[in-house]
Amino acid sequence: MGANSQLRRANKIKKSNENKRELTAKKNKMMHIKPDIFFDESGNTGGNLLDPTQPCFTLSSSSINKQDALKALELTGSKSPIEAHFKTLKRRKSGQDGIIRLLESKYINKENVKICLIDKKYMLTTKIVDILIETWCFNRGWDLYKDGHNLALSNVYYYCLPALCGEEETDKMYQKFMNMIRIQSSESIAEFYESVDELKACSKDKRFKSTIDRISITKSEINDILENVEKNTLDPSIPSLFNHCIEWGKTYPSGFYIKHDDSKAIVEKQDLFNKFMDLSRITEVYGYDRRTFELPIKARSLTFHSSQEYPQLQIVDIVASAAAYYVNCLKKNELEDHLFKELQRIKIDSYFEGMVIWPTTSVTPQELGTVYTGGINPANGVADYLSQYQ
Repeated sequence: MGANSQLRRANKIKKSNENKRELTAKKNKMMHIKPDIFFDESGNTGGNLLDPTQPCFTLSSSSINKQDALKALELTGSKSPIEAHFKTLKRRKSGQDGIIRLLESKYINKENVKICLIDKKYMLTTKIVDILIETWCFNRGWDLYKDGHNLALSNVYYYCLPALCGEEETDKMYQKFMNMIRIQSSESIAEFYESVDELKACSKDKRFKSTIDRISITKSEINDILENVEKNTLDPSIPSLFNHCIEWGKTYPSGFYIKHDDSKAIVEKQDLFNKFMDLSRITEVYGYDRRTFELPIKARSLTFHSSQEYPQLQIVDIVASAAAYYVNCLKKNELEDHLFKELQRIKIDSYFEGMVIWPTTSVTPQELGTVYTGGINPANGVADYLSQYQ
C-alpha cells in the first residue's frame, strides 16, 4: 500500500473514531439532561373516528430549544406578528414553500422531532378487537396479544369487512360501535349487534361469517365488558401521547417535562398520566415482542400552554399539521397537490417510523414482527400497575 493510501486510511479511521467519541459524549449528555418536550396534534375529531374530511390523526413532539425554534419560524416567511400557523401558511404557495423551508432546515431532524400517525378507521377496528374480542378471550384464558393475534385480526377486519360485506354496511357497524362506547345504553348495544348481524347476512364469503362471529359472541358479556370502558376511550390523543412518552424516555432516561398545546382529552386524563409519571415506582417492562414498554414513563410533569407562550408549540403545530396533510392527501388520492409533492420530496413519512397505528396486509407473527418470546400481558400489566393507586 502506498504512503498516500495509508495516510487516507489513517485519516478515515481517525475521523470515524472522532465521530464515535462525539456520539458517545452526546448520548452520555442526554442520559442526564431533562428537557422540555412540546406537543401538538392535528386531525383530532374526538371519538368520531369516521370523519371523512380528516381520516388521519397526528401528534407531533419536539425537544427543539426556543432559539432554534425562532430561527426556524423565520424561514416560513409568516406575516403574523404573534405566531405562525400551518392552516394560515398553507393557503398560499409562498406559505407552503415556507413550510417546506422550515421542515427541511437544520433545525428539524429525527433527533428532536417525533410524529405519531393514526389511521382513525383502523384504530376503530383495533378497538373492536381489543375491547370486545380480547376481553372475551381473556375471560377464557386465551391471550390474544401473544404472537400479535390482535393485530392480525384487526388487519383482516379492516380489509375484508368492506371488501366482502360492503363499505356502507361496514361503516354503519363502525358508527354503531362508536355510539355504543359513548352511550353504553341497552339500546345502543342492541343496535351495534344488529349491525354486526347485518354484516354477516350480506357477506359474500360464507367462511368469513365465522370471523365476524368473533364479534357477535361477545354480546353475552357486553355489559361486563363495558363496565370498565370509559366513554372517551376512542380519542386518539391519549394513546398517542403515551407512545410519545415511551419513545422520549428511551432518549432521556432521567426524565423530561411535557408542555402540551391545549387538549381537552388530555386535560381530562391528567390524573391518569400523573400516575403513569410516578417516578417513585420501580421500573417494570410490560408487553410482548417489539411492543414492550416501561412504566412509569419518564415524564416528570404535564402542563398546558398556548403557542403564543412558546414558539416551540408553533413548530409542532406545523409539523403535526404537515404530516396530517400528507397522509390525508394519500387517503384521498390527491397526489398532484403541490404541497403533497413537496412533503413527499423531503420524505416527511420517514418521521413515522416506530409510532404508527396503520393497517397492513400482514397476518403471521413473522410478518408482523410479533413472534412470542415471553413478557407480561400489556393489559394485565397496566391494570396491575394502576391497581396500586386504588
